[in-house]
Amino acid sequence: MKKFIVVALALIITLLIVVFFSANTVRYECLGSFKHLAVKQGEPKIFLVYSDYRFWTKLWTSSDGDLKAEIPGYWLQYYGYVQNTGEKDGHLHFYDNKNEGLSGYFSLLSKHLWLKIGPQDDIFEGSCREVK
Repeated sequence: MKKFIVVALALIITLLIVVFFSANTVRYECLGSFKHLAVKQGEPKIFLVYSDYRFWTKLWTSSDGDLKAEIPGYWLQYYGYVQNTGEKDGHLHFYDNKNEGLSGYFSLLSKHLWLKIGPQDDIFEGSCREVK
């Protein structure tokens, strides 16, 4: 009985580690321009929250992460399938889901962003910086 409790506790702790530490999250603020959308106030800006999945998540997903993008006060969009084309200085390709066309591109080296966003899939292009 004592062995069972120790094994069960070890499994629960392992499961909690996997669930709570399966992604590294980074936040970005991006300044740039929209192709069609007229932003009413200030400089066109998008905020990103990128979750980079850890290697063990490949057991249950083929995505390298996910991305949430927000045009402040206007639109919030989720990209559920991210493909990293390199390592730390690679490029990220964003898709609404795995079977749809490319929705965006982000360079981890230059921090350049190109993204389809909004109800009419407007194009945002700009430079990003990491925010805490």
